Amino acid sequence: MGVFNNSYEVRGDFVFIPTFTYLFAWFLPGLIPGKTLISLVKGPNGYVKSKKENIPFRNIKEADLRRNGFTLVKRLVINMHDGKQYCICTYDLIDELDINVMINQYVYPYMTPDARKVWNEQVNFEKLHELIKYKREDNMNM
Repeated sequence: MGVFNNSYEVRGDFVFIPTFTYLFAWFLPGLIPGKTLISLVKGPNGYVKSKKENIPFRNIKEADLRRNGFTLVKRLVINMHDGKQYCICTYDLIDELDINVMINQYVYPYMTPDARKVWNEQVNFEKLHELIKYKREDNMNM
């Protein structure tokens, strides 16, 4: 009567080991030192570098940060005017605010007017200003 069996308490911890191992396997590539997640080449002929090919700023129709439902990894999804779609994994290392500022500063000035309209509807600039004091420069309305 004085001896307690604590084996039931330990079993609850083992339930989470497969879940965390699964998530670790998907997020591991983002932890490789020196790995470049996103590269931008600035200017009127600028482009986003991806593994497959370069994505010119002028051809970008829409850009959005989405979470993959299977792997739970966030990725930058870029839709093109010709219907192509590119996905760049961010491994949750790049925040949505950082993506919004990056696209607004480097890609927005070279987007088509239709893409600019979609981007302006998609991004909450009041929230950007409130959280990180970011404000779009007036000369970006080229």
